[in-house]
Formats: sequence, C-alpha cells, structure tokens
Amino acid sequence: MKSIINYIVTPFPQLARLGYYISLFGIVLIMLWIGFFKFTPTEAAGIKPLVENHFLLFWLYDVLSVQQVSNLFGVIEITTGLLLLFSLKYDALRPFAAFCLIATFLITFSFLFTTPGMWNMVDGVPITNFMILKDIPMLGLGFTYLKNERRMKNVILIIALFISGGLATAQETMSGQLSKNTNMSDVKEIYFAGGCFWGTEHFMKQINSVVNTQVGYANGKTDVKNPTYEQVCNDNIGFAETVKVGYNPQQADLNFLINLFFKTIDPTSLNRQGNDKGAQYRTGIYYTDKADLPVIKQAVEALTKQYTKPVVVEVEPLRNFFPAEDYHQDYLDKHPNGYCHISPELFDMAKKATFSPQKIYQKPDDETLRSRLTAEQYAVTQKNATERAFRNEYWNEKREGLYVDITTGEPLFISTDKFDSGCGWPSFSKPIDKSLVMKKTDNTHGMQRIEVRSKTGDAHLGHVFNDGPADKGGLRYCINSASLRFIPKDKMKAEGYADYIPLLEKK
Repeated sequence: MKSIINYIVTPFPQLARLGYYISLFGIVLIMLWIGFFKFTPTEAAGIKPLVENHFLLFWLYDVLSVQQVSNLFGVIEITTGLLLLFSLKYDALRPFAAFCLIATFLITFSFLFTTPGMWNMVDGVPITNFMILKDIPMLGLGFTYLKNERRMKNVILIIALFISGGLATAQETMSGQLSKNTNMSDVKEIYFAGGCFWGTEHFMKQINSVVNTQVGYANGKTDVKNPTYEQVCNDNIGFAETVKVGYNPQQADLNFLINLFFKTIDPTSLNRQGNDKGAQYRTGIYYTDKADLPVIKQAVEALTKQYTKPVVVEVEPLRNFFPAEDYHQDYLDKHPNGYCHISPELFDMAKKATFSPQKIYQKPDDETLRSRLTAEQYAVTQKNATERAFRNEYWNEKREGLYVDITTGEPLFISTDKFDSGCGWPSFSKPIDKSLVMKKTDNTHGMQRIEVRSKTGDAHLGHVFNDGPADKGGLRYCINSASLRFIPKDKMKAEGYADYIPLLEKK
C-alpha cells in the first residue's frame, strides 16, 4: 500500500501545497454557491421529484425545499473542508475529517448513480455538473490527507463501515422507496381554461399535488394544427388559452383542483377574465378521462348554486391541445412583475391549500346512537317524535354556519337558506343538495304531510310545506333542532367542513 501511495505522490512534490490551496478555493467557492446560486421555482419544481427519490436521503425533502437541501449540503462541505484543513495540524480531528470527506463523496456519487434523472438539464447544464463542481475542490486536500499510509488504513476502514451501513439502510428502505416512485409516476391530467394562461399556470403550479404544467391552445378547429399566439388572437379559429395540469391523484383529487381553479375565475363572465376579452379567454374544463366527467359536472353544479347569474364554464372532452410558444411557458417565473389577472394573494392561498380526503358518512348502530344522543334526540330521529315549538335549540339561531345530521355528521342545511317562518322550529328554503334528503308521505295524527328524512342516516328530520318564501322556491323545510348539530362558521374549518364555507358567501 505504501509503495502504491508513494508511486502516486512522488511525481508531484507540490501536491500537498497545491491541495491545500485548492481546498481553500473550494471552501470559498461553496460559500459563493450558498450565497448567490438560487434555483428558480421552475428548476426547483423539476429537480425535486428527482432528488426526493434518493434511496437514503429522501426524508430530507419532506421537511426542506430543494434550495434548503442544496444549502445544507454546501454547509456540510464547508465543514468538511475546515475539518480537513485543521486535521493537518491537529491529529484528534482526523477521524472526523475522514468521515466527512467520505460521506460527502459517497452522497454525491450515490445521487449520480442511484437517482433516476440526475443527468437532466438545468439551464442547459446537467444537474450532475453542479454537484460535482462543489466536490472537486476537495480532491486536492483529499490526496494531501491520504498520502500517509497510516491515515490511508483508517480511511479504508471508515469507507468499509460507511458502505456496509449504507447498504443495510438501503436494503430496508429501497422496496418502500421503489413503491413510492412507482406511485409518483401515476400522474393524471386535466385541462383548465381560465383567461390568460400566464396566471392560471402560475396558480396551478403552486398547488402541492401538481406535478407539472404546460400552457397551450385547446379545443379549437380540428383542421388547424400548431396554431401561433397571433392566430389564436386574430384568426377566429376557436382555441382557448388553456393550462395542461398533471397531478398526483394520491395527494389530491380532481374535485380539490377544480374548486381551487374556480377561485381564480369569474364563472359568469363570457369570453372575458380580468382585462382580457375574446373567445380565447373563455373559461372551461377539458377532460381526457370519461370517469372525470361526473366529478366535473358535480363541481360545476355546486358552483352554479352560489350565483344568481348563469355560470358559463364550458365542460367538454379535450379535442386538441397544442403547446404555446416557449416564451409563454412559466411566464410569471421568468417575469415576476408581469401582467396577471389573478390576485397575488391567491398564489399564496394555493401554496397553503391542503387536501383532505372526502368524508364518508355512515349511520351508527342502534347501541351507538343510544349512547351518543340525548333521549329527545333519539326519540326525534329514530322514533319520529316532534320537539316543542319555540323551546328547541336552533329555532332562533342567527349565526352563520352549517347544520349537519346529528346521527352521521353529514351536512344537510346552510344558514344562508334559513329564514324566520314564525313556526317555532328551524326553517330552511332548501337542503344543501336534494340528494341528501328523502321525502315520504306521512298520514299520522290525522294529517297528510310530507316527511323529510336524512338519506344516509335515515333520521327523521321534520316535514316540508309549500308555504315558504316565493323568491326562494316556495318551500319551507320545518326541521327539528334535535335532528341537527350546528357548526358556527368560525369552527367549520377546524371540524373538517372547510369545503362548505364558500356556500356562506351570498352572491
């Protein structure tokens, strides 16, 4: 071993001095890297799916951004360089310096050879070049440090321990990580037209579950191929400025994305969003999977109920889509102060938006109901009893909020549909959705009435009459307070009903 090292070192008598200066240069270079090199949002978005798949270090990217991890590695390399420098004088530091040097190199090369996509480009330069650039200056000091045979033996021992430990960890985590990678490749697509595509794209890419975006022109004349921006604006060829959105269905569902998209548009404005006018600025949702159509229709129907004007968001299968010119892609990343019809506050909202899987409501068994409900609640919901007028909990409730089925927690009524009928029970002009309740003929007590029951919980709610406000449909849902639980607006989010808050906004 000694002869091999001497053979390497002897032809270069100045190697030690050269290595010392290269190392100092390396530390300065890395400090400049941390201080001045910044990934653009587009670069970070492209790199993150690659580096977060690293078989040992993927957990870092659950808590840190790409830029923060890059800076962290830079700090580790500066520490390594300083340890190596001082270890030339202080023997006690040598084991730590050797470990840091080896760890730095192994981390770098494990990225290069175990993480798919690390040869991809950032601004025309392979990602690998950035990583190697930060490590090469350590080579000089590495040679200087390793030329001593005793140190070499120690280093070889540390290498063996590090590799064996790394392989053991990798063996335990690789199967789970491979499963994660496979799932991440399951990307679904949906196409949103929301006016100028610069803002719509920038908004959608802020959402955590969105994997990729591309702006282009959709659903125009089928005999036109690869239209230009000028053609779309001037030639009446029917294309809409559209954003192709790829998303991970395990992180968010389509309904979640659609409802966020709705926050960026005026759905009642035909061929206009913000200052942009023309058919190319119409709003629409275009799908490629027929299974998405019921979800889209349901979301649009729910949106329609919030407006008195007609909603003009078109829902169609995707007929064609052509990517827009390069200068349109990631426009607001390249021009942060560029024109956008979407409020900047909405971009921040999209970043913070979190997906909660849809609740599944089920009727508990009788024993559970008896333990959860009061005697009056059980009698009303399960035995069709009626509570006393004017002596119940919600007949005079004025606050904004949501009324849910006391037995299942499923939302049934909203405060914006509540009115004072003078009957002494909570009165509503309609349920949140007709599908949530069922009606049955009730001939008890010598009267002919229409009973209202919750569909999921099969709980008796009350009755519906035809003496409600004419301007609200003419119906009066007379409901027992004992059948309901009221959730004030300020507690709806905490209790998992945030999706219903928009229903409280009076249009």
